[in-house]
Amino acid sequence: MAKKVTITTDPGEILLNSLSQDWGGVNNTDETITINDTDVPPHAEWGINRGEVERFIKSELSKRASVMKIVTANNYAYIVGFATAADYQTWVDAGSDVASNIPLFSERIPIAVNTTVQFVARLTVDADPDEQIVAIKQSYRVGVQFNAQRTDAGGTEDLTATGTLQIFRRTTPNDDWPTVPIASQRLASVATGSTDFTLVDIGKYFIPNNDTQQIALRVIYSETDDEDNPVTVQPPYCIHQDHPHQPGPAMGRQRDHTRRGRQQFSVPPL
Repeated sequence: MAKKVTITTDPGEILLNSLSQDWGGVNNTDETITINDTDVPPHAEWGINRGEVERFIKSELSKRASVMKIVTANNYAYIVGFATAADYQTWVDAGSDVASNIPLFSERIPIAVNTTVQFVARLTVDADPDEQIVAIKQSYRVGVQFNAQRTDAGGTEDLTATGTLQIFRRTTPNDDWPTVPIASQRLASVATGSTDFTLVDIGKYFIPNNDTQQIALRVIYSETDDEDNPVTVQPPYCIHQDHPHQPGPAMGRQRDHTRRGRQQFSVPPL
């Protein structure tokens, strides 16, 4: 067999960078092969030069962690290794950044997170819900605002949706609300923080000369979840009261039946 051929490297050149690489072998072919610009004759034995092998072994040994920690960030678990406990403490003091160069390695593993999708409907009425309404005539307008949102593990976003504003009436405060609205109309959603309101005349749904009665507003809308399943969203009722039409100071105090209320009332999500 021919003399063993040594595969040389230039100063500073790195030839070995993985444990899966061969450090030597035999050219079992009938032709000359070239390894890192070094010719190896047929059937000759070859090997990486001693200096490169020593450098690679030492570099691998320096990567062996004496301290390993598991941390979570951005919906991932990270196995982070450190050469010494001091290196680990330095890493903690520096902010525990898994992308820093202090750890010997940082292996990322996806972890399960709650990806439940929730849809929210918010109905805001620009009027005081506790204020009793006494109208001069059968008209009383309030501003309403509909906001649709989608919430998941990634956060909350506004949706562009068209809902249905439902109007209910009951004449006895302790009675159950009817299941069928007395009226409804389409209502487009607005972005969070919007100051745009749609005027809705709820006064025309009061019964004249009737005892105290209540009007409830509710908005519903439909969406599909991530699996294309239909979802219907509806918040609780928003209630306004009406008293019988009556003469006297009470009527005079509220003669402007188109005015806005004193405060904004927001219905919480489901």
